[in-house]
Amino acid sequence: MFKKVQQQQTHGEVLAGVDASAAWAKASSRSGEADWETWHERLRHVNFPMLQKLVKDGSLKGLEVKGGLKEIGSCPTCLETKFSKFPFNSTTGPAKTPLALVHMDVVGPTRAPSLSGSRYFLTIVDDHTRAVWVYPLKSKGEVAAAVLKEWMPRAQRECGHKVKVIRSDNGGEFIGADFEGELKRKGIQHQLTWYGSAPAVNMLRAFGCMVVFHVPKEKRGKLEASGRWGVHLGIAKDHKGWLLWDLTTQKLTVSRDVKFLESLYYKEWKQQQQKLPSTPLIVEADEVQHPSRQVEVAVSEEEMSGGMKLAGMSVH
Repeated sequence: MFKKVQQQQTHGEVLAGVDASAAWAKASSRSGEADWETWHERLRHVNFPMLQKLVKDGSLKGLEVKGGLKEIGSCPTCLETKFSKFPFNSTTGPAKTPLALVHMDVVGPTRAPSLSGSRYFLTIVDDHTRAVWVYPLKSKGEVAAAVLKEWMPRAQRECGHKVKVIRSDNGGEFIGADFEGELKRKGIQHQLTWYGSAPAVNMLRAFGCMVVFHVPKEKRGKLEASGRWGVHLGIAKDHKGWLLWDLTTQKLTVSRDVKFLESLYYKEWKQQQQKLPSTPLIVEADEVQHPSRQVEVAVSEEEMSGGMKLAGMSVH
């Protein structure tokens, strides 16, 4: 909130603990030569390529930049307000048809058995359709029968496709002679994880680092920023995205549209937020030194309320 404070005494009076003439001098010193970040803010957060072009072409008088040409660092304001969704990758999974690649795993033993006495569960996932089958088992020795006699004939009949590749771990239930021998007889390839390539780590990011993630239009108001601050907690389990802690809602969320600040963590970010100026005051300087100009001074609410009577000012 901006509070308009009008000077009613001479320009030598104290403005809520801040000398008005000193405030004007501080504001005036900001003009002229400045670094890239300052000009980025002065020109209403213009993008870096455009700022480079303006400097190179000499399109603006008085646009003098300190130091050599360099990249502008992460601007918190731009991260929040200029965030748009990332495009989806055109790549797809390796399986092009149903049952071309099937993932299998056994879960258990569970602490409590099912009503039928089962303590293990065989899970089967089709890589192409993401269809899931679950078979209760009383022991791991039942895996071969569940796959070869129950699931496979039914799945191939319903899908109209043949099983080509089965991918599983190195569990004894999957590498036994009976199971392996039957797969070879049927011409089905058996892959053991990891197969053929190194694990992908392209989605790994520094745990606990600060992020800015995109907020869909339907989940924010018209005047709200499109980006929101959060903390990175890892890769989402059931979604192609990252698990984040939303600092605004104080809830967990999942997003694929995320910008990571891997060198910035919550403690340092919080300290930066606390150093930001408190409620700014716009002081009309027509009775200070320079008519028809305004000086922006950062003054806290406590300083303002405590200094009003001393300064002899009225608040509108």
